[in-house]
Amino acid sequence: MEKVSYVSVSPAKTATLARTLAQEVLKTKPGKQALVFGLVGELGAGKTTFIRAFIHALGIKRKIMSPTFLLWRRLVLPKGKRFKNVFHLDVYRLQKPGELYKFGLKEALANPENIIIVEWADRARRVLPQGTIWLRFKHGQKENERNLTLNRR
Repeated sequence: MEKVSYVSVSPAKTATLARTLAQEVLKTKPGKQALVFGLVGELGAGKTTFIRAFIHALGIKRKIMSPTFLLWRRLVLPKGKRFKNVFHLDVYRLQKPGELYKFGLKEALANPENIIIVEWADRARRVLPQGTIWLRFKHGQKENERNLTLNRR
């Protein structure tokens, strides 16, 4: 996957982009391991807005809360989807990335029926697999403008 950039002019446009990406994900066949998204960017750059819309577009109806104090939350996707679970990780408070293995990260990554979304993924870069899809969020020039870059490494 090559590097792709987007400019969002509002939180609503960021949410639209997330929904579009989620719909593409739902069309793909699971690979050999979990599908991993690593989100990086400053506070207020749109990561949480993106994640909420993305998870809702996967079919989760409940309110999406960031797992800042829990580190991660597992949500079961509706029956009939190609993927079975979405794991939402917020590693902002994480001291050592290897601690995620205590919570079952290795097993979650090994399961191709999982989607794993990691906020503040730059703090856990060394434990994320090759093939992680990286989304970088930056504040734009205008108040609600955001620059998003999608890249797989």
